[in-house]
Amino acid sequence: MAARDKQLAPPAKKQQVHRPNKIDRPEVDYVNRAAEGFLQIYYECMDGPQRDANIAELYRDTSVLIWNGETVNGAQQIKEFYAKMPQSKHEIQSWDCHPVPGTNPTAILVTVSGIVLHGEMPPKMPQTKKHGVLHRIFSQSFVLTPEPKPMIQPGAEAGQEADRYFIRADTMRFVG
Repeated sequence: MAARDKQLAPPAKKQQVHRPNKIDRPEVDYVNRAAEGFLQIYYECMDGPQRDANIAELYRDTSVLIWNGETVNGAQQIKEFYAKMPQSKHEIQSWDCHPVPGTNPTAILVTVSGIVLHGEMPPKMPQTKKHGVLHRIFSQSFVLTPEPKPMIQPGAEAGQEADRYFIRADTMRFVG
């Protein structure tokens, strides 16, 4: 038994596990407010009568949309893609957001789940697929990136305006 014990390797030292940096509460609150405001604007644009014109303002030439597996690149192509879609009505069931670690200024990851209707809209959200409306459960994720701020001229006073975000990446999938 003693010979066997000598052949065993010594026990490995425990390695210190590095925990992620704690995110300051003010940053979490800021990201939460920014995401909530974005979602209100986004879904109002998506469900509005001028969807293709309004929604394009939230994307840039570098933006990517993946809609149920179909990839669309750039604001103009995204605008054209949405122009072909029937009228919609989104009902958000839940959403969450997080600052993206390592980004400065802070990018935001937003996840959404809810119900969407496509087609001629009834007065209220129906419980069945009547009225020629397609009732679907969706999951959508966004990466929001702050717009680059203009350079401040030397001697000019910096303003206190909030960051303006655009959609860097948008993935939407029907899940039910």
